[in-house]
Amino acid sequence: MQTHPSEEVLEDFILSQDRGRLAVLWHLIGCASCRSKLLFLPRPERPPLEGEVRFGAPDYDRVLAEVGPVVRSFERALKETALSFLQQALAREAVATEVVARVADYLKRAEHGPELRFQGAET
Repeated sequence: MQTHPSEEVLEDFILSQDRGRLAVLWHLIGCASCRSKLLFLPRPERPPLEGEVRFGAPDYDRVLAEVGPVVRSFERALKETALSFLQQALAREAVATEVVARVADYLKRAEHGPELRFQGAET
C-alpha cells in the first residue's frame, strides 16, 4: 500500500464495515478530538518491508554508558575553558584597575607638583 490509499481502497474499506463500526468511523472522520486520541493509541506491529531497516527501542543503559564519558569530557573541557576565561578576565580587570589607580595617583601628584603637569596645561 502507498502512503495514502486510493479511493477504491477507501471505498472498499468503508463498505466492508458493519453498521456499528461505520458509525464509529463517521464519528472519527468528523471529530478532531477523537482523531488526535487515535495518534497516541498503540499500533499493531507490521512486518518490515523488503529492505526496510527497523530500529527497536533504545537500550538506554548501553547508550548512557557509551555517551556518558563523552559528555563528562565535554563538561570538563567546558569547566576548564570557563575557568580560564574568568581568570583572564579577572587579570585584565586587575590590570585596568591598576592603570586607573596609577593615573589617578599621577593626577593627584600633578596638582601639587607643577613639574609633573603636561606642557600647555593651565597653571
